[in-house]
Amino acid sequence: MVELVKLQKNKPAFDELGTSIVAVTVEDNDGMRKTMKRVGSGVAFIRDTEGQLMDLFGLRDQAPNPSGKSVPRSANILLRQDGQVLWVHNSPNYRVRLGPDDVLDAIKQRLTPSK
Repeated sequence: MVELVKLQKNKPAFDELGTSIVAVTVEDNDGMRKTMKRVGSGVAFIRDTEGQLMDLFGLRDQAPNPSGKSVPRSANILLRQDGQVLWVHNSPNYRVRLGPDDVLDAIKQRLTPSK
């Protein structure tokens, strides 16, 4: 949650790069609505309650959280509009997150033409 709030607060910097912030959540509708309300309007949400995207990108944390359920690890993925994956950062577990500056630096490196 804190990660999304920090990203949302930096939305103008993402906008300057022509990028959008999209969060993928495994929450049900009620949980997602509560998260959206806390995060703000700068982040779009996609529900992945069955874990299909989580498994596609290899993000299922095999070490269960305290509830006993497996949860997705945090990840940052930069996609082109055509779906090409330009960058993926998989966190080692669900508690580790990149800060907005790290994400913005990675985006700049991949979107800036090489000289």
